[in-house]
Amino acid sequence: MSKIQGELNFFDYYDPFALTNLVSGKTLLTHYLAAKCGEHTAFFWAKRLGRDNHWLYTQEAERDEQMTGIVCEGAYQTILVSNVRIFGHKQHQVSINGKELKNHLILAVPTYTTPTRIDAMWREFRAALREALIDNCGIYANVSTPEFDNSLFMRNYDERTFQVSETKQYRSKLYGLWMWDLVNPCNKGGGLTIPKAMDILIPEAEELLARLAPGEKPYDSSTYKNYYDHAVKQITPKPTKRSPAPYLRDLDHYLTFGMAILGRRSSATHSY
Repeated sequence: MSKIQGELNFFDYYDPFALTNLVSGKTLLTHYLAAKCGEHTAFFWAKRLGRDNHWLYTQEAERDEQMTGIVCEGAYQTILVSNVRIFGHKQHQVSINGKELKNHLILAVPTYTTPTRIDAMWREFRAALREALIDNCGIYANVSTPEFDNSLFMRNYDERTFQVSETKQYRSKLYGLWMWDLVNPCNKGGGLTIPKAMDILIPEAEELLARLAPGEKPYDSSTYKNYYDHAVKQITPKPTKRSPAPYLRDLDHYLTFGMAILGRRSSATHSY
């Protein structure tokens, strides 16, 4: 384990369980279609999210050996490791020059080295402040003001509000992942060419659609190919003259919440 951790940076962001939790694109798509069409039972509190989002919140997903790691254990959640720290509120007793500083939060940024993942910690600090204000003042409305809510502190480094109920792009991405599994399987040497992968995927996809979503029309072959190409661009795009390797992929940015590139450490000089 120490050898792997020394060569690769995956464990900086995910624990071993997350990295060994494998869910196929076909399994994801099957749960998505079954939940959307009412074949699977969504929990009552998830129904307000809309049918496109039921697949992660069903009894069947919790019982599925592959899916349970995602829906119950949160295997996709990253580990936030940083040398920037947050102190105060009810977790720590903070004193400055011998005087206790009560009802405050402290964002401690090191000045002897480069701060790491500072944007993510900034967001963590803002979330912690909001929770502390609610704890001390009853509800956030008691401290909310236009000046504070519209300040750069509250708005900067903030991503657009993600409304789960707005998400309706799962199906195309899941088809792309299914195709990816056929062309780039975990076992080396077993990958199919794109035409052969499509020969397998298309009839299975059409059978799955007819069984779980008879009202949905199947895609033509070019659409499946486009979804696969999109998955490739997200997961492992080819280097270009303008962006030679190593380069930041969309997947890296999404999974690490920063500019780190997942894979071999730059300091690693040997292989295994």
